[in-house]
Amino acid sequence: MRIPFFQPTKKDSRTGCRTDTTEGVALLTGDPKKAILTIMQSLVFAILFAYAFTFIFRMGETGIWWGMVVGEIVGGLFAFPWARVYLSRLNSQSGEELAISKQVAGQ
Repeated sequence: MRIPFFQPTKKDSRTGCRTDTTEGVALLTGDPKKAILTIMQSLVFAILFAYAFTFIFRMGETGIWWGMVVGEIVGGLFAFPWARVYLSRLNSQSGEELAISKQVAGQ
């Protein structure tokens, strides 16, 4: 059974490494500003949750690893809807540009 919106990660043709959703969007758009989401996901959420699990919940070294896992999951929960909205906007803009180019070519 396939989950409708879930797509397995794909390999980057240049490096052969697997990419996640946010990295794929950053590579697709070619805009380095979009890569900030990946940085926020990987650094901010992971560090905050690792700190919380380690010191606040007193889990020690295990808390670091659980914090990284939870941080990546939470970051992904923020990134996935953003990526879908961003890509749908790109798709609608490209559709508008195609319609305009057809009108210009027809004149």
